[in-house]
Amino acid sequence: MARLGSCLPKAILYLLASFGIYSVLYLVAIILQTKHPDMSHEATITNLFISASIVLFVCIGLYGGWHRNALRKKFGLQGGAATDCLRHAFCHGCALCQEYRTISINVNGGKWTGPAIGGPISMVPPSGQYM
Repeated sequence: MARLGSCLPKAILYLLASFGIYSVLYLVAIILQTKHPDMSHEATITNLFISASIVLFVCIGLYGGWHRNALRKKFGLQGGAATDCLRHAFCHGCALCQEYRTISINVNGGKWTGPAIGGPISMVPPSGQYM
């Protein structure tokens, strides 16, 4: 493995970020409804959930980009932080699958064994392919 830390704290942080923020904002909506009865309950909840979705979108992008940046520093990979953040924000599952595939193919015993870092990448057909 790549020795980037335990998966459990990252999973807990992700769950807290995704479900915790919605629960807290729902409670805020209920409190606002009791203090301001002239506001409609649906409008308050809708506005809070839209705000929470935007915050969650940004947080997932930043957290995923930070984690990918740690991979880049550890193995000296090319690329930028902005594209990593956007990739995680728009398709978090796709970015995680790509990171897993990169690590499982190119990392052995915590060391990079893939193609030369920063060098030209050559296309080599797979051996042993038959029709």
